[in-house]
Amino acid sequence: QSELVTLGRITGCSVWIASNDQSRKYGGKNLAEDCLKKLPGMGLSDEATRRISLIDVIWINQSAPVCAFEIETSTSIYSGLLRMSDLLAVIPALKIQIYIVAPRERQTKVLAELARPTFRKIGLSEYCRYIPCEDLSELIVRVKGFGGHIQPTILDTVAIPLEDEEDQESP
Repeated sequence: QSELVTLGRITGCSVWIASNDQSRKYGGKNLAEDCLKKLPGMGLSDEATRRISLIDVIWINQSAPVCAFEIETSTSIYSGLLRMSDLLAVIPALKIQIYIVAPRERQTKVLAELARPTFRKIGLSEYCRYIPCEDLSELIVRVKGFGGHIQPTILDTVAIPLEDEEDQESP
């Protein structure tokens, strides 16, 4: 989460940390320090806002979410995908990129979960990409110091879409 906060700021986005993680500490300070204290109003019901507020990290640009992240280092990948599915269900017209961030050793599991028929049916696999934690760390090292000159699309340089994984497995 800390790395995503750093990278989000480099891209010029405001950053939301999951409501249940707002008081967590990292590196001796509050993880949510200098992050949004409240999600911007998106015309959603209280229930929809509550569900979305549990997403690990959301980058927001001009009051609209542009990237959402679930970090799955040890927890269930499925539960993170369900939160992302909720996001797409409550805001179907949303133009957002969704990412699952997990260690490289979990890549097969992440892509297998994302390929489930239920997630394909709602189109989650079209929006969602996988980012290995290791690649995210390397990306931050490469772009530090470029604050304000980097766009959120920089994530495309390390994100792995489901379709690419399938193409690699085809004969």
